[in-house]
Amino acid sequence: MITLIKNGKVIDKDFKGFTERELWIEDGRITDAPTSNNDVNVVDAKGNYVLPGLVDIHNHGSMGVYY
Repeated sequence: MITLIKNGKVIDKDFKGFTERELWIEDGRITDAPTSNNDVNVVDAKGNYVLPGLVDIHNHGSMGVYY
C-alpha cells in the first residue's frame, strides 16, 4: 500500500526545523517516489506536524518485580 501525506510540516533530515512538503510511504518505509501510482491513500495533514512514531519501552518494573 502507498500513502501520501500532504500539506504537513515534516521534520528536516538534520532535525533543525520543519518544512511543509509531501511525504510518500510505501510498504511501511518512507520513499522519495512510489514505484507505482495504484491504490494511493491520501492523508491531508494541513496545519499538523508529521513526525516518526517514537515509542519508549523503558520500564523500571511492575507487579512487585524490579530490574
